[in-house]
Amino acid sequence: PWIVQVLAGILAAALASILMELIAFRPVRHADGTTMLITSFGVAIAIQAVLTIVVSARARTVPQPSWTVATLSVGGITLPAYQVVTVLVTVIALLAMVLILKRTNFGLAMRGAAENFQTARLLGVRANRMVASAFLISGVLAGIGAVLILARTGGRSSPRWVLRRCSKRSSPSSLAA
Repeated sequence: PWIVQVLAGILAAALASILMELIAFRPVRHADGTTMLITSFGVAIAIQAVLTIVVSARARTVPQPSWTVATLSVGGITLPAYQVVTVLVTVIALLAMVLILKRTNFGLAMRGAAENFQTARLLGVRANRMVASAFLISGVLAGIGAVLILARTGGRSSPRWVLRRCSKRSSPSSLAA
């Protein structure tokens, strides 16, 4: 079922983000910004290489759920359902992040660790856990974003209208004109 695939995708992104923090970023946490930037590029290249070897370099399509082609009519305005779902999921995720970061002890500890890592540790905040939690949250949000993109595109690398526009520009008749 599609919901199982959604949850598996979000879980995979969350686990990948935790592994990245533990393996790549934690060892260079106290290094300068250039080192962190180079580490980020290295991680991105490594992920791309591993996925190319393990999965494939070719884009694969996935079945789109039926709700992505549905439309909703509200007050005489017709909207694609996927856009409504995307906006709703985004608003819910944003509100959840604001509530977590502003209204919980966890959010206070996370903001403290982000502001001054050493001081947060001296105050008893498990700063390493807060950084790992930030990576986990970013992975969950990335997974949600990936699911929303895949739900709409089906895994195609470019939307159809871009491909049609590009093919019209490069057609022999358009080049002759």
